[in-house]
Amino acid sequence: MLPDNYKQRQGLRRKLHIPVVVITDSGGQRIAQAETLDVSNSGAKLRIDPAVELPEQFLITLSESGEVHRLCRLVWRTDAEIGVRFVARAPASRLRGGGAGQ
Repeated sequence: MLPDNYKQRQGLRRKLHIPVVVITDSGGQRIAQAETLDVSNSGAKLRIDPAVELPEQFLITLSESGEVHRLCRLVWRTDAEIGVRFVARAPASRLRGGGAGQ
């Protein structure tokens, strides 16, 4: 279900269609492949397989090269889309040992 303030975003959203690798913030293991639908300074909307279970917080890559990472919090979810809020840029230490490059 979408939050009541879904249309009341603080930042300008840019439509993007790039693959995103969703990985856990605890061990750096891939848990899902998703697609970025749009992104702003504060968060993003992603298309993801409805069967995928996500933790409350996780890391995503926001570039095809895999060099841009953000720690995210799940804000809302529908059947095939999720909304995330960026908590912080992901420190390199969280990406070691099974990060986005694998």
